[in-house]
Amino acid sequence: MTTTATVKPSHPRGFFFYRAWRILKSKMIYLLAMSVFFLITTLLLGLSFGSFINSWVWRTRENLGITRARSMCPHCRHVVAWYDNIPLLSFIILRGRCRTCDRTIIWQYPAVELWVGLSFVFAAVWHDVFAWPATTPELVRDWLLLILLTFIFVYDLNFKEILNRATILPALVLIPLTIIFQWHTLASLAI
Repeated sequence: MTTTATVKPSHPRGFFFYRAWRILKSKMIYLLAMSVFFLITTLLLGLSFGSFINSWVWRTRENLGITRARSMCPHCRHVVAWYDNIPLLSFIILRGRCRTCDRTIIWQYPAVELWVGLSFVFAAVWHDVFAWPATTPELVRDWLLLILLTFIFVYDLNFKEILNRATILPALVLIPLTIIFQWHTLASLAI
């Protein structure tokens, strides 16, 4: 019968390094797990905002407003159930079709969702942010810019126009924030 025993160094200094290595290893595993959790959460947040952008583009064109009604099929106008409204996953499960009218859902919806999700993750990695408490104003600014620029791009791609309110209002918000957080100097903003 063989027994397995943990070999501990006999020298006190060796024991210290052995113990320190075990603590360090457990903290590294914890940090890695938290980083992966943060990146997955950031991806899910980005997918959700991508879904919001798709509905925002369509509702803006149809003059429906963002908060007035629930999500609906653009073809049959049937209200989409919550389980059919999960970003990217619902498109895959329903094989790109509406559950009610069985008409094809355009590929723009999952493409925008995936784009925004991956862009959110890239922005977080770019700013070297791997935990929620460490989310910086710059990261939030970049996420906001990604949302706005994606909205402008998708709206322009579909309807061949750029709305004034999609560019002027964000500028009126971002310019004071840029000055407050000192992201740029006034001289560099004038260029």
